Amino acid sequence: MIQIENYLSSFLLKNKYCAISGLGTLTLVRNAAIVRPEEGDVYPPDYEISFKPIGVIDDGFATFIANHENVSISKASNDIKTFSQDVKHELRKRGRYDLDGVGYFTYKNDNIQFYQDDTLNLEQEPIKIYQERSAEDEETLADAKSFKDLNYTHSEKGMGRPKTGTLIKYLLALLLLIGLAAAAYFAYNYFKDRRAADTAQDGVANIEEYETGESDDTTFNGNEALEVTEGTEDNGETSTSTTVARAGAGEYNIAVLSYDNKVSATVKAEKLSTYGNKASVMQKGDRHYVVITAAHPTNDTTVIKDSLRKFFNPSGAPFVVK
Repeated sequence: MIQIENYLSSFLLKNKYCAISGLGTLTLVRNAAIVRPEEGDVYPPDYEISFKPIGVIDDGFATFIANHENVSISKASNDIKTFSQDVKHELRKRGRYDLDGVGYFTYKNDNIQFYQDDTLNLEQEPIKIYQERSAEDEETLADAKSFKDLNYTHSEKGMGRPKTGTLIKYLLALLLLIGLAAAAYFAYNYFKDRRAADTAQDGVANIEEYETGESDDTTFNGNEALEVTEGTEDNGETSTSTTVARAGAGEYNIAVLSYDNKVSATVKAEKLSTYGNKASVMQKGDRHYVVITAAHPTNDTTVIKDSLRKFFNPSGAPFVVK
């Protein structure tokens, strides 16, 4: 059989009530602290348990016990009813039934009544909030006040808002910190932009990187399209066919640089290819041209030539290769 009294105090503390089927309902109330000025005391909060011998329909206590004992609610309810019968039997026999740490039931005027345990509030003593001063204490306090008035008047008068000079120093220090932070911010942005510009400039081929002993020549008539044909070198040996990347739909082959030897043109084309450009070499007569295949959303060859000129040969005149 389940020991019902073992769960009564914990359920009562948690839920502030405990409905015992067949016996009645215990209610726990926490009373606030009380101040009694006439006595100069503060009485701490206390707990008060009241009891009503009225039957209620509530299975909360049975559910609580069933969860802890791992039994059915009906089993817990039956044991609670048995507990109530045992309490009544003991009251008829002895007139008292004790609940450890909570209180006890008793018969009075043929009614079941409950009295809480005296130790429920841990017997806390009231706290004194006021104590009368003795004549000696009053004299000591008066001497302390007089000593303060005589010796610390100048200190009390000197206390107040900070001087204007101190405020100005703090303000100047704050402005200096703000100026340093702003300078650091602009310097950081400047060097970041400078680094980005240097990186972009390094990514563009420099026409002076590979010198051929003479200036590059792109003075070919830019208004005419240069046709690619097979040719021979000046020494009479047959050269390999000049190969230019076939331009796709919307793309154009633009000659951007001119060299007097094939080696320099090939080195430049390979260099530009490493930067992601679609570069190749074309020979026309005794000149070797570096050709870049590019496109434009509106198929405007003028815009394409101008853009490539700015990047690869600012002093030259790129032209379209057919």
